[in-house]
Amino acid sequence: MFSKKSLTASEWKHIQLPSLDWRSKIFINSLKELLLKDKHDPFQPQEDEFLSALSQLDISKDKILDGRTYKKWWSGDSCPTTAKIEFLKFALEEIGNEHVRLAELLDQGTISTPLLRNLRSIDGRNLELDKKKNENTTKEKIADDCLSSISKVWSVFTNPFYEHLGNLDYRNQVKNLTLREPNILSDPRLLETNYNATSLPYSVSHSHTLSDPHTLLSFLINVGAYLSPLTEEELNIWALDLASTVAACLTKQFTSSKLITSIYFGEELQVQIGWTARMFWDNYQDPIVSMKGLSLTVKNSDYRDEFLKTLIKARNMYFNTFHNYGISNKDVMNKLFLFTDLGTPFIPFGLTRDGKIIMQRPS
Repeated sequence: MFSKKSLTASEWKHIQLPSLDWRSKIFINSLKELLLKDKHDPFQPQEDEFLSALSQLDISKDKILDGRTYKKWWSGDSCPTTAKIEFLKFALEEIGNEHVRLAELLDQGTISTPLLRNLRSIDGRNLELDKKKNENTTKEKIADDCLSSISKVWSVFTNPFYEHLGNLDYRNQVKNLTLREPNILSDPRLLETNYNATSLPYSVSHSHTLSDPHTLLSFLINVGAYLSPLTEEELNIWALDLASTVAACLTKQFTSSKLITSIYFGEELQVQIGWTARMFWDNYQDPIVSMKGLSLTVKNSDYRDEFLKTLIKARNMYFNTFHNYGISNKDVMNKLFLFTDLGTPFIPFGLTRDGKIIMQRPS
C-alpha cells in the first residue's frame, strides 16, 4: 500500500495507472513514427528530429515542446498533461484526422482496441492504492470491464443475431474481414442474421455467454483452435485478447476468496489460466511446455497440432506488438512477471473429459 501524501503527483499517477509508462511511450513513439516515417527508431528518443518535424506543422509555435519534457514522455517517466494532450491532438489532426484516436492511449477508461484492452488488464492486475481505497473492488471492476468488452467483440461467434456494438464490433476491429456479412432482411423490425455464429461447433459457440465471463478464456482458446490458421490481423486481435482475458482472470482470482474461486473457476479453467499465463509471461520455463499443456485442453484433439502452431505465432506476435513501440521483451517480463505467481496452479494431470485423458503431462 502507498500513502498519497508521500508521493509526487507524477508518482501517484503511475500508482493509479500502472501501465502509464507504456501508454506514454507507445503514444509518443506512434506520433514520432508518423512524423519521421522510415527514419523512426522506436528504441531511440530522437528528440532533435522529432522536435524539428513537429515545428514544421501548422500549430501554435509557443506550445512547441522542449527536449527535456519530450524525453520524459518518451521514456515513460512522465506523461503529457491534459493541456499538452490537447496540443498533441492538434498535431495529430495536422498529420491526418484518422490519427487523433491515438490520444486514447492516455485515457484509462478507453478499451476499444486490443492493445488498449491489454493495457487496461495490466492496470487491474498491477494496481496498488493507498489504504483509504478499496483496492480489490477497483481491481475487480477493471477486470470485469475488460472481460465484458472482450466478450462483446467475440460475440460475433456466439450471437445468432448481429448487434451493432460500435468500436467493439468485430467488424470494426478487423479491417480485412473474412467473415460473412449479415443478411439484411427486408423487414427493418427484424434483426440481422449472423451466419458467423455457425462457423464454430455448437459445443464451442454455446460454451460462453456475456452473463458468465468466467467461461471466456476457454471459449477463446477453442476459437483459436477451430479457426486456425488465423490471418495475421485476426491473430493479432486474438493474441492480445487472449492475454488480456487471462490477466483479468488472474485479477479476479487474486481478489476472490478460495470458495468463490472454486465455484467460478473450475479445475479445468484454472488449468487453462495457469498454462496461458505461463505461456506468455513465465521467464523460467520454455513456453513450448505451456503451449503443449494448453493445446491439450482443446475440445477436439484433431485441432491440437495446428493450434500449437497458432500459440507459437500468438506469443511472438504479442511480444512483437510491444517491441514495435520500443518496449523490449525484457521490459514486458519485468512488468508482468508477477502474473505467473497465480498462474502456476496445481496441475491435475490425468484430468478427463468424456472418459478421455485431456491433461497429460507435456513431453
